[in-house]
Amino acid sequence: PLDEIRKSSSNVTFAPGYATEEVDQVLIDEAVAVAKDTEVAIVFVGTTWKIESEGFDRAHMRIADSHLALLSEVTKVNKNVIVMLSSGSTVEVHQFEKDVKGIFHLWYPGQAAGQSIADILFGKVSPSGKLSETFPVCLENTPTYKSEGESDVEVEYKEGLFIGYRYYDSKKIPTQYPFGHGLSYTTFAYSNIQLSKKTLKNNDVLEVSVDISNTGKMTGKEAVQVYVHDVESQYTRPNKELKAFAKVELKPGETKTVTMTLDERAFSYFVPHLNRFAVESGEFEIQVAASAEDTRLTDTVEFISNDEVKIA
Repeated sequence: PLDEIRKSSSNVTFAPGYATEEVDQVLIDEAVAVAKDTEVAIVFVGTTWKIESEGFDRAHMRIADSHLALLSEVTKVNKNVIVMLSSGSTVEVHQFEKDVKGIFHLWYPGQAAGQSIADILFGKVSPSGKLSETFPVCLENTPTYKSEGESDVEVEYKEGLFIGYRYYDSKKIPTQYPFGHGLSYTTFAYSNIQLSKKTLKNNDVLEVSVDISNTGKMTGKEAVQVYVHDVESQYTRPNKELKAFAKVELKPGETKTVTMTLDERAFSYFVPHLNRFAVESGEFEIQVAASAEDTRLTDTVEFISNDEVKIA
């Protein structure tokens, strides 16, 4: 990343800030001296192999101690801090979120990461990624927290259907960042939801169409998400489930119609006494959203099913 950033700007200074997970005050002081005299401080932080890797469970959701200490000191001398955050799964950001101007979550990027990072930082392209998992506020809020570590040789999946966003949404638990969340250098408006049918039967296909408009000043991409909410069911169900998504690229001022298809499986669930997936007759709400917590448009459809899902 440093090489590619220097290709985009001739006025770049660098300090390592840390060498290991352990706090090195000398390295932090050097980084603070650099950050104090610069317009913008770009700080790369994240998890390390001692915190997160294959073969063992994570003990916490924090980034490395040396990285937290570096951010704590740099944000005291520079109010324009951009955090480049790398991890393989969710991490806490509450320790520094309020003190920085932006956070880019990089996950663990590939060998072309440097150029991609520079292109986004300098506005050559607009970021368009959406989170593929929920970022919880704390470890204790996760659905597996109480069962984690009960045995060294066995893991019981006690959360059942309530994993990820299904858990946080159904239990009304606040999140740090919801599933499907992602910011951009432009803005998007959702309008004109259309369903191809208002009544469905077995083997039918439902087309969900929506108009997406770029209301900002830069070309960008939006990931449109469709969730299905079973209004009333005799079985315990998540509040809603993601059933389709599509990504659309739009120029400033441009509007495109995005169409996503839901088949019978999108409305079904596994019925134990039938030993197969089946659909329960009733009303389903179709939610078009920008994330699991940002529903923009809704409509309803009635499903008249031949499946006998009730237990005799």
